[in-house]
Amino acid sequence: MSTRRRSSLRRPFSDRRRRGDFFRPYCEVLEARSLLATVTLSGIPDWISAGPNGAMGGQVENIPGDSTVSGAVHTVLAHPTNPDVAYLGAVNGGIWKTTNATAAYPLWRPLIDEFGSLSISALEFDLSDPTFNTLVAAYGRYSSYYFEGGPLNGLLRSTDGGEHWQAVGSAVADQINSDGDSQTDEADEAQLPALTGVDISGLAVQGETFVVATSGINGRPGGIFRSTDNGQTWIRSFIDYGAYISIVSGAFDLVTDPSNINRLYAATRSAILRSDNFGEVWTDVTGSVSGVLAGVPATTNVELAVHSNAALGTNAIYVGVVNNGQLAGVFRSDDGVDGSDNDADGTADEADETNFVAMDLPQTIEAPIPIANVIARPGLPAVIVFQPGTGLDPNTVHRVRVNGIAGINNDWATTIVNPILLDGVDNDGDGLTDEVNVDTNGDGVFDILNEQDGIDNNGNGTIDEAGEVDAVTFGNGLLLLNSAGLFVPPYSGGGTWQLLVGIEPRMKAGSQGEKHFSIVADPSDPNLVYVGGDRQEFQGANPNSVGATGFTGRLFRGDASIPPGGPLAIPSPQWSPLTHIGTISNSAPHADSRSMVFDANGDIIEGDDGGIYRRQLPGSGNITGATNSSPIVITAANHGLSNGDQVRVSGVGGNTASNRTAVVTVIDQNQFSLDGTSGNGTYVPGTGTWGRGDWVSMNGNLQVTEFH
Repeated sequence: MSTRRRSSLRRPFSDRRRRGDFFRPYCEVLEARSLLATVTLSGIPDWISAGPNGAMGGQVENIPGDSTVSGAVHTVLAHPTNPDVAYLGAVNGGIWKTTNATAAYPLWRPLIDEFGSLSISALEFDLSDPTFNTLVAAYGRYSSYYFEGGPLNGLLRSTDGGEHWQAVGSAVADQINSDGDSQTDEADEAQLPALTGVDISGLAVQGETFVVATSGINGRPGGIFRSTDNGQTWIRSFIDYGAYISIVSGAFDLVTDPSNINRLYAATRSAILRSDNFGEVWTDVTGSVSGVLAGVPATTNVELAVHSNAALGTNAIYVGVVNNGQLAGVFRSDDGVDGSDNDADGTADEADETNFVAMDLPQTIEAPIPIANVIARPGLPAVIVFQPGTGLDPNTVHRVRVNGIAGINNDWATTIVNPILLDGVDNDGDGLTDEVNVDTNGDGVFDILNEQDGIDNNGNGTIDEAGEVDAVTFGNGLLLLNSAGLFVPPYSGGGTWQLLVGIEPRMKAGSQGEKHFSIVADPSDPNLVYVGGDRQEFQGANPNSVGATGFTGRLFRGDASIPPGGPLAIPSPQWSPLTHIGTISNSAPHADSRSMVFDANGDIIEGDDGGIYRRQLPGSGNITGATNSSPIVITAANHGLSNGDQVRVSGVGGNTASNRTAVVTVIDQNQFSLDGTSGNGTYVPGTGTWGRGDWVSMNGNLQVTEFH
């Protein structure tokens, strides 16, 4: 189509606007043209892909076959009925899909490399599509490197199993090349006015209705937003408290109840929320979880997991709370989803029936180390001195258990003090007193000063003067932060301390629990839950108490059917390792867990900072008995094993013949025998773990950048 200007072409320029001057459209045939034949330049080689590629020798243990480590995977989506189909969203690597997920070497394919951002934070199926071909992805920055990432462009949707993607919302027809690829007004340049520039932490989709949670990290807007018109307009959600309503603040997670797709749960820094109308109105169901939700800035993450099994008629909701980068609480409730009228008001499964019960924390206790000295400071926290070489970080906070010292036998939040100065003087001019000492002889070992012990330690006739040192120097000490006034001097010798380690072993300035925490509920058993955290910890011993020899993944299996042991029961009877001694081959994935889901085969698929891994046959548990008989009969509550399963037993004391890999014969739900075994002693109570299955890599040809 062209335009031709009638008569004006013959008039002088100054006379072109007279009456009758107008445009008349017309069509013309364009001349025939053809492209030149393909040109090949002699001597110029063809380009081939050179990466990115995986890294060899990454931090995994005993992974069979290919142990190549890929980059950080933040979210995983497994097909509900086809175990070979899986999707992943990488921290800064886009969306990938495999159709042979169960193969020894899965083949992955990138799906959105042409889009303007690759920072994926969430992936979900559209609940209204029974074919599971409709997916929605969300943008969010969750990099371990200062939350760096691409533009926060809201949501993407695919209706053909990930082959093609379209931004959710109205495309911006601004004739501007927004993504720098030389083309304007493409689908991948679409914007979401309400969601652009926010970190999306969770989402749920039913057709044209979207519900998204935004975390509010890094000063960006946080809350829960809902759209009923395909993302054209968004409304911020509120909590109904009866007498008043409250706008939802930043939300860390949002999940759907598979037994009722209109029921959603969300987690904020101060509340656990439930909606029974797909996010239109929310009810506060926090209950006892409020005891650990600490608000801003202490609560750095809250994650949710839902169990739903229609065949069994069972449902449960789990909550994991991370404060200051460490797991602070795990809670479970089934009262509001059990089909019963628990509050006798004539209606079953109301939101106000939700009653969360705390589980123990998954923790381990490491080998005891002798105490060399205890320094008493009247009215102040005591100092325990131990020999150097224990491998603890002097710049972070740890927890220990002290034994054999009157007044301070307990679990203590501690800080490593290396070295310790107790003279009340700001010796280094930093505005703080009693926090450092000096390396007097330059050998790298710092002195513990005895300036408040009432003793003339250096024999000069003066007691407790500045610079008075003990005859023996030590390189490390523990300041028992909550032991003020409990220890009565003098120290008479003896005692030990043991390191207590959670799933995030240390409090960190980077708040890694904000990113590195995963939780998933078992689809077959309402009492089983699995959690993943940071990495393994050591205090000089190698392997550590779960059999780890490197800084690999730290994951546990929890069983709520077992009564909790209480805060001093470490390890808890409810939790057992999902790695190392909880496996057949002492295997473990990469550290820094981000996401866990179950596939259609009942295996766990886990995404972490080293890529994606599968936990086959995810069973493990604590042992409470091992008979001195032939065969040995193991007692382990709710083991879930079947005849012919192969298990590995380790750590049993006394009856050490139990410690082996063997085929089992199931006696009942709490006992199984180890075929072909004979006992050799009396079982030592509280010892032993069983496990089955192993971790295997699913990285295959995955080429995701950002290694950690």
